[in-house]
Amino acid sequence: MNILGVNIGHNSSLALVSDGKLVFYLEEERLSRNKRDAYPYELLKKYLKPFNIDQINFTGTGKAIENASIFHLLNKIFNFSLITPHVNQFYYEHHLCHAFCAFMNSGFDKANNIVIDYGGTTVGYTQESESIFYIDKVNLIQPKMYEGVNDIKDIDMGITKTYAFLGKLFDIDIMEGGKLMGLSSYGEQDPTLPPFFINGKSNPNLFQKNIVKMVIGGAVKLDFPSTSPNLEYLNIQHLDSKNNLKTKNLTQREKNIAYKIQFEAQREVEKLISKMLQIKDCKNITLSGGFGLNCVNNYYLKKKFPNINFHFEPISHDGGTAIGAAYLGLISENPSMNSKEIEKKVKGYKNLYSNKLNSLYLGPKYSKEELLEGIKKYVDN
Repeated sequence: MNILGVNIGHNSSLALVSDGKLVFYLEEERLSRNKRDAYPYELLKKYLKPFNIDQINFTGTGKAIENASIFHLLNKIFNFSLITPHVNQFYYEHHLCHAFCAFMNSGFDKANNIVIDYGGTTVGYTQESESIFYIDKVNLIQPKMYEGVNDIKDIDMGITKTYAFLGKLFDIDIMEGGKLMGLSSYGEQDPTLPPFFINGKSNPNLFQKNIVKMVIGGAVKLDFPSTSPNLEYLNIQHLDSKNNLKTKNLTQREKNIAYKIQFEAQREVEKLISKMLQIKDCKNITLSGGFGLNCVNNYYLKKKFPNINFHFEPISHDGGTAIGAAYLGLISENPSMNSKEIEKKVKGYKNLYSNKLNSLYLGPKYSKEELLEGIKKYVDN
């Protein structure tokens, strides 16, 4: 039984679960050479038919109907003939795919699964920012224990979005949070800086709405809140770090800003984990979503919670949601199925939930000749 997971959106990817085991994972950028390519055209074109797919599960950061439209567009462009009686298709929510990817790759029998993401699934004016799921191998997925959202209308931002927008002060792209994390190591505590978080959300005094004027019929004007709020510096005066960052000429105060957002974001994650343990006292914890790649934060958590068994998902960015979607295919037809029933469904596969991820070499295999030929393409002679 071959189940394909498809992530539509940045870091678009495919994952193949065959007889209950993850056997293939690849991102579109590896074929298109476009960083974080959002549309898995080349992946589907190259791998879909040879895999002999029984079921396709897709996910993405937009609404289900929007991603479904993109998926059918892919089908039309490449004439894949996906819509056949024997190929079932399902759509799975973004954060659930993050959580299930981490749980399956962890090898845990049961775990609290925390997802901390920049945007997550978009619903109206909100984006899911933090989620907590409890999953065990007997009862599988339980109801979501916690959900935090970014409210775009009110500039009410969660951990990762606040972190990313502070990075924009240094001209750091919202997808390049690792640069801000690295810069933070050069800073120190600075009591003159304002708090960046209040009650688990972004400090409302540091951000303002970016109002877009919409003209309808040449006369009616409407104010519409943009999804990209402007930063209002207020207590962080005269930053002007764009040129400074490029010349590596940052002041100590600017380095302190990077230190403070890193430290405060870590504290917010710590609070989230403490809240989670009060709801469900399980000592196995997985962390995924974009912020799961923040290794400084992960090291901080290991020290703060020495009795917790952590699994920090290595494919915790959005590409990994294809893995979660593929694994979720095992329970698509009947979400109430337990692991023993699934083992019957997946013939010949034992110990369904012993799939601990031991290697990231999940892509295609190449001969030495193919490797040399590929290298020659990109070597400047």
